[in-house]
Amino acid sequence: MKILICGAGALGSNLSAYLSSDARDDHEITVWDKDGVEERNIRAGTQFYLRSQIGLPKVEALQYNIHQHFNRTIKTIDGVFTLSEKSIIRCFNLVIDCFDNFEARRAITEACRDIPCVHLGFGKNFTWSILWNEGYVPPETAVDWDICEMEGAASFVRFVASVGSLTVQEFVTKGKQREFVGNKLSMREIL
Repeated sequence: MKILICGAGALGSNLSAYLSSDARDDHEITVWDKDGVEERNIRAGTQFYLRSQIGLPKVEALQYNIHQHFNRTIKTIDGVFTLSEKSIIRCFNLVIDCFDNFEARRAITEACRDIPCVHLGFGKNFTWSILWNEGYVPPETAVDWDICEMEGAASFVRFVASVGSLTVQEFVTKGKQREFVGNKLSMREIL
């Protein structure tokens, strides 16, 4: 199975690491992001990067870190995602949206009408969700807090990324599309 992870920030970098560690070698993982590693990503401990990687493209740093930690190779795409990228999306069997902005999430939602796609993201008031594309509506309002600055952020981010990894693995192995919502201290499955 060919898996595309869109976004290599807090959720995307940790999810990439978990899937690289847990998923079987017959799954090809590609990560797409345009951003570089920043000081705040390192200081908060919310992302799978090293201090020495500040300034590098996130996809390049992530590719290196995953190879070093798990002896696994991932592919990368460095650049901005737009609706014109539908042809790239069609090369994948599963798309995982970890982008953190409305425009990119809307573009992914539209591009994945015929491709399994799951969205992982944070919302207002320290909430989070893991939702499949069929009923997903990208949030139009920006989150007015930065996950990297939140107390307990590293644990919170890793928890959501872990649930996301298990959700993806269940889809890959059993074809089940489970959905979850939660906040900092609780979660529930949407049935």
